[in-house]
Amino acid sequence: MRPNKLDLADIFRHHSHQLGVLSRQNSKVVNAILDCRTPALGGHVYECDGCGTQDQSYNSCRNRHCPKCQYSAKREWIEERIKDVLDVQYHHVVFTIPHELNELVITNKALLYSMLFKASAKTLKEVFRQKCKSNPGIISVIHTWSQDLGLHPHIHMIIPGGGLNDDKTEWISCDQGFFLNVRALSKVFRAKFIKLLRKAFSDNKLTFLDVNQHLSRIAEFQDLIDLTFKQDWNVYAKKPFRQVLHVLKYLGGYTHRIAISNHRLVAFDDKTVKFLVRDKKDKHDGKSKSKVLTLSTREFMRRFLMHVLPRGLVRIRHYGFLGSSSKKKSLAAARSLIPKSSGAAAAESKATEDGIAEFLAKAAVIGEQQCPHCKSGRLVKIDIIPRPGWLSTG
Repeated sequence: MRPNKLDLADIFRHHSHQLGVLSRQNSKVVNAILDCRTPALGGHVYECDGCGTQDQSYNSCRNRHCPKCQYSAKREWIEERIKDVLDVQYHHVVFTIPHELNELVITNKALLYSMLFKASAKTLKEVFRQKCKSNPGIISVIHTWSQDLGLHPHIHMIIPGGGLNDDKTEWISCDQGFFLNVRALSKVFRAKFIKLLRKAFSDNKLTFLDVNQHLSRIAEFQDLIDLTFKQDWNVYAKKPFRQVLHVLKYLGGYTHRIAISNHRLVAFDDKTVKFLVRDKKDKHDGKSKSKVLTLSTREFMRRFLMHVLPRGLVRIRHYGFLGSSSKKKSLAAARSLIPKSSGAAAAESKATEDGIAEFLAKAAVIGEQQCPHCKSGRLVKIDIIPRPGWLSTG
């Protein structure tokens, strides 16, 4: 067993030969994870402006499935989103498709994930307009995994508790409680997704292989549709949150989460991988407990690679007044229309601004800018470490 600090790259480095032939996309992800922060990608030499100690730092792969690259990506994304957050209550809604549809997902990831985005966004906008008489702003993020790395496609949505009317002259608040009926959302979402699925089948856009070839027959496909239509689709809303700093941290946590992070790895050997999973909530304190799950090494790697997103699939999308075509004007209109904070609320707003500044400053330090030796100086780049085989043309 390997105790202490573990790395997903170590598991693939020692055991990737067990995987056999990989798809081009999966092979690219594995190679990126293996090369990340190693001499294979080159790097830089840094010198502390305080104690003068020199350190080498190798480049990151920047692959969106790499656990070592998500912190800096999260920090950069949060910095960009600061100017987008409004001084209103925010809501978190999750849309999930039934696990019976996983048979179709396996061979149609790009198509069904896009349908999941489309159906959930249309549902939220339609129900929101019915209740709040306005256009919402939506940030949608796709996750495809469960705690045990099983296939579990779902959409996380973060929505401001209010919206703009059609001509952007009025901000209509809709921020009480959970603000939308989840049963209504569930029914509309189910209808919209199944409509898209039926059309994809009739237009011959679905791919069937040995694992789901039986669903290519119209009778068996219809049986699947009938089965899922009888179910209550899982749509739920978490308690709303108000402070902007909480919104930013929350957003960053969801937008840059991957199937498994290094800190969840417990141990691995020649045959198995042990990792932490969240167990059911305790009946007394309501908190989730952690337990250790053991999988064969091959099964662990297979499950991880099952969550590699199709090439070109955008995993973070914006809808409503946060859509790219109208975002800048809509945000400006919303800020001018949302009632200004005063008194205690203004003091809270100032504290929030200070909290954001402190959060970003701390993130910058964690982002390898502070000297690890003297803990007070800052690392300054003084040289480049080229990739192996790189030739200078200068």
